Amino acid sequence: MEVYLDATECYLKNSLCFYPSLNIFVSWSVLVGAHVGYIVLVIILRKWMQRRAALNMNKIMMIYNVTQIYISAIMAISLAPHLKKGLFNLNGRFSANIEFWIFVHYCSKFLDMFDTVLMIFRKKNEQLSFLHIYHHATIGFIWGLLLRNGIGNGTAFFGAWVNSAVHFLMYSHYLWTSLGFRNPLKSILTKIQMFQFFLCIVQASLAPFF
Repeated sequence: MEVYLDATECYLKNSLCFYPSLNIFVSWSVLVGAHVGYIVLVIILRKWMQRRAALNMNKIMMIYNVTQIYISAIMAISLAPHLKKGLFNLNGRFSANIEFWIFVHYCSKFLDMFDTVLMIFRKKNEQLSFLHIYHHATIGFIWGLLLRNGIGNGTAFFGAWVNSAVHFLMYSHYLWTSLGFRNPLKSILTKIQMFQFFLCIVQASLAPFF
């Protein structure tokens, strides 16, 4: 039987409620160090690749995409049952299961940073937009703060769930096209990504009122 805690018991405690042993992963040294380190690594790798030819990363990309598909599917499936409990539970109860999978989702943001490394090594400079780098330099930090401060764990699962589901579709598309196949649904996938952002913004904006 799942054990639930009231959100107020964890709010602004600088600690994970159910898994305090994992607090090291949401410490300031990790939150700041990892994301500043990401920016520094991007600068160094781009400079290093400036006069070098693009590298063939096909096999590594295939392994990476399969890994992302697997992790995204597990997260989406594990968080899906909580949808029936409602999308707005900011000040209500949340369980160890919710906190654990939000933590896994937070950790997956560090794996996502490898997207940038692959782009740099493949010299896909047109994909290395400011928005791309800004996203990866901040999104893990935000999820870490949510966990560290117990803010909205009962609500944040929705963002983690929808993001995991969309990532499953995204990396399935990347794997499919890397094998030489064409995906006629590519334009629909872009719209799904935009709709995901819209859903998360609306849900996060409405959550405090429930």
